[in-house]
Amino acid sequence: MSGYEVCKAVREAGLRVPIIMLTARKEEFDRVLGFDLGTDDYVTKPFSIKELLARVRAVLRRAAGDSGAPREYRFGDFTMDLESRTLRQKGQDIPLTRTEFDVLVCLLREEGGVVSRQQLLRDVWRIAFDPGTNVVDVLVHRLRDKIDRDFESKILATVRGAGYVLRA
Repeated sequence: MSGYEVCKAVREAGLRVPIIMLTARKEEFDRVLGFDLGTDDYVTKPFSIKELLARVRAVLRRAAGDSGAPREYRFGDFTMDLESRTLRQKGQDIPLTRTEFDVLVCLLREEGGVVSRQQLLRDVWRIAFDPGTNVVDVLVHRLRDKIDRDFESKILATVRGAGYVLRA
């Protein structure tokens, strides 16, 4: 595979890992294509090791959250603080396990889009394949018990055959 194909496959798989392309392709078209496919930085040969290391540090800083990513999410009458890892509803704390919190963050980051079971397994449990377990379904059921007490509201909905969606 070419670097472009690898970058495209990684992004299509939903992985949010930092990518720096190191290449001999110097043309503007090549650089633009790399960025359009999802690379975080594009370095052409020859390059200095000091500059490469500085670029790696910069990409890692951005990936760690220095890019202005939201520190708080609001949906319905809930507020979720990413720094303190708390969920509040109308001023009351809603206790969540670490995994419940991580699943909720994954759903919130999709901004109303469907999140598949495979994406949750990959992003929360770090499992790159579906082992045929119902751990995702059980956890979503527990989350529903905590945030979707009113069955009619369906804040956390199942999209049959596709995954789950969090509706604000």
